[in-house]
Amino acid sequence: MRNKSGNSTLNMHVKYWESIDEMPMFHWQKCSDGFLKYVNVDLIDDETGNQIQYDKLYDQYLARFGLSKQFERYMKLLQQKAKLQCLYVQTNKRFKLTEIEIVDAKIERLNVNFGDGKSIETTCLHLSKWLGYKVNLKETTVVEYYTIIQEYGKWANKKE
Repeated sequence: MRNKSGNSTLNMHVKYWESIDEMPMFHWQKCSDGFLKYVNVDLIDDETGNQIQYDKLYDQYLARFGLSKQFERYMKLLQQKAKLQCLYVQTNKRFKLTEIEIVDAKIERLNVNFGDGKSIETTCLHLSKWLGYKVNLKETTVVEYYTIIQEYGKWANKKE
C-alpha cells in the first residue's frame, strides 16, 4: 500500500504485533511457516502490510538473538560448495566433484545436528518437562520462548 507521496505504508486499519516481546510464539511459528496473516492480531490478509511487518519483527529477532553458530557454519559450507561447483564448471577437473562430495557430507552431518526435524510442539514438550510446567505457545511470547531455549542450552551444556 502506498501513500500520496508514493512511499510504502502499512494498512492503518490492521492491528499488527509491534514487537517480539508481545507476539505469541504460536503466531511467530505460523508466520515462519508462510502464513503471514498471523503477523496481525485480527488475522487479516494484507499481503504487503503483513510482509513489511514480518520483516520488522524478524529484524528485531535477529538483533536480539542473532544467527546460531551452527547456522553460520551451515551457510559457510553452502558457500564453499557453490565455489567448488563453479570451479568444476570452469576447470572440468573431476577431483572437484570429490571435494563437493566431502562438503556435502559435512553439510549432511550438520543437518543431523539441527534437531532432526523436531517440531516446535516436540521441543515445547521437552521444555515443559525441564521447566516443570506446560509451555503454552499461544501465551508464551517469542522473546520468552527463545530465552527459555537459550537457558535450556546453557543448562544442557553445563550438564555434559
